[in-house]
This record gives sequence, structure tokens and C-alpha cells, in this order.
Amino acid sequence: MSEKPQLADRILSRRAAPPDDSDGYDDYGTFALLRGVKERSVMLEFRLTGGNSVAVAYALLEQVLFDPSEGITLRFLGVTVKLRGRNLSRSAAANTSVLEGLHRHRVSWVAEVDEFHSAVRPTDIAVVTRIEITPVK
Repeated sequence: MSEKPQLADRILSRRAAPPDDSDGYDDYGTFALLRGVKERSVMLEFRLTGGNSVAVAYALLEQVLFDPSEGITLRFLGVTVKLRGRNLSRSAAANTSVLEGLHRHRVSWVAEVDEFHSAVRPTDIAVVTRIEITPVK
């Protein structure tokens, strides 16, 4: 009888602890990408340089437009968001760009970068220099 609790303790102690993945995303400075290939974000947060932020539900996303000279336009129900910057369709890590991450609902936030920080970042990474949020009337 005394062996059963010991056996259970030994079995339970062999279970590997899950890795500590408290944040669940990779931070690329201008945007954050959820780690799991099948992971999806419920909301998309836009972080502005002044410290304000706006979050919109991915469920309200109706259309994603990309024009290399204009950037990315996201049309949500009730609001249009324009992301301007460089390398928005270029792959970051894991062969995923900001554009592709938005298509797959894996981007959890996008942050605006001021001119100084934009200039000192490597030229081959994605940088969002302007986020324009316009209510749809």
C-alpha cells in the first residue's frame, strides 16, 4: 500500500514541464508575431509614437490592400488603418512578413517608429513609420 503513492510521485515527477512561454510572441520592434503556426490573435493593436494605442478585432477586418508605394491599408468595419513604412512585405524571421502575418491574423501589435529610430534601424528590416487611423462614415 505504501508503494502506490511513491509510484505515482515518480510518474508525475517524470512529466516534462512545459516551456515558459508567457508572452507567446516574437517581438520584431515594429510588430509582434505569434509563435505558433496555427496561433491566431483576436485583436490587432496599433501603437502610436505619442503613447496612445488602438486595438481592433480581427473579426472586423474586411480587406487588406498592399501597394509597395503606399503601404498596407486595412479596412475594418467602421475604421480604415494605413500602415506606411519600408519592407512591409519582406520576410522577417520564420519567412513571415508584416503583410503575411496580417493575412494570417498572427500579428498581435504594430508600432509606429519615429524618424530617428527608423534611421538607425537596419535597412533590410520592416519599419512602420506612420499609422493613420480614419473612422469610416
